[in-house]
Amino acid sequence: MSCGWKVQSVSLKDRLVTFKRITQGQSAPVPRRKRRKKSEKRPFTPVPVKPRRVKRPSKTRIAKVLARARNIERKRASSTLKTKMKPKSLYEKRMYKPEAKPSPQD
Repeated sequence: MSCGWKVQSVSLKDRLVTFKRITQGQSAPVPRRKRRKKSEKRPFTPVPVKPRRVKRPSKTRIAKVLARARNIERKRASSTLKTKMKPKSLYEKRMYKPEAKPSPQD
């Protein structure tokens, strides 16, 4: 319409649209918006909000956390064993030899 053409007819059956050229004396009709009366008020409608997407950790991050947890558990387990059963030092092993097994002759 702004280029000087107007739709004359539309045929959906034949899939045909016919345009007609607007002459100098005619002007293209400009569609106008309807204005609301000031007394008419629309009800308040909140802006639509996208639901939050739950971020899941990657498989690599999960593997690192699990490995770290296993290392902590191993460290705890090994520290409790050290306090309960302390291995003998080399000096003690040399000084105090374990008792010899009794011979079958005794």
